[in-house]
Order: sequence, then structure tokens, then C-alpha cells
Amino acid sequence: MQPKYEESVRFIYVNLSKRENAELGNKYKVQVVPTSIILNNKGQISFEQAGLLANDVLKQELDKVSGSE
Repeated sequence: MQPKYEESVRFIYVNLSKRENAELGNKYKVQVVPTSIILNNKGQISFEQAGLLANDVLKQELDKVSGSE
């Protein structure tokens, strides 16, 4: 899915089991792994889901923040 959105979305994967990433996990109050968080262009959370994320839901949410909707 990444290539379709590479012009408008940046994908970042964070390993929260690493000590240096703990602050980021705390900032976004991540309690379950995996957790998917989508930020808009203002850095505000536009979508958040704990647990596995279905591809159709991910595509729908990425379309919203990338303007592809």
C-alpha cells in the first residue's frame, strides 16, 4: 500500500520494545501492540486503532488524510 501513498503520506514504524522509543509510545498512549495511528498534516491524530488493522480500513483512512477521497 505504501507506493500508492508515497507522495502524500510518510509511513513510520516504531518498535516500542526499544527503550529509546518509550517516550513516543507514552506520548500517544499506546497500550497495545500493534497500534496504528494516522496523523494529519497538522500533526493531529485523525485515526487510531489498537490491534490489527484491516487493509480496507487503512486505505479509507489514508485516502482521507492524503486528499485522495
